[in-house]
Amino acid sequence: MLDSFLTPIVHFPDAQDSFQCPKVGNTKNAFLGDIYGTLPLPIPCHAASSADPLSCGFFRMTAGESLTGKYPYNETLVILDGVFEMVDGVGNKSVAKKGDVYFFPAGSMVTFSTSQAGLAFYTVQRARK
Repeated sequence: MLDSFLTPIVHFPDAQDSFQCPKVGNTKNAFLGDIYGTLPLPIPCHAASSADPLSCGFFRMTAGESLTGKYPYNETLVILDGVFEMVDGVGNKSVAKKGDVYFFPAGSMVTFSTSQAGLAFYTVQRARK
């Protein structure tokens, strides 16, 4: 007998190459888009509540202007391809490359730039946008 609380997994084939992220604000070279989130509910999910939403998506950036964001929620970023230069709100600098993982605690401020291009996957503690 199956557990009545089981829900199906969600699969996005070839998402890294095929998902089209919308532009971030008025930038010309930064793109960000949620591919999935527990809220609003796309499928029934017993574990989701408004107190603990979770979303994920892709962040792409090409050479050009920098992008600064303040994070009102916790976020994890996994670098999939390319290179990002990052500076946090207290002045720590980091060169992010393929395979690197970052955690941005709620309240962080980060400025991103790249002289080439970069692609990252993120999970974020907020409802899907």
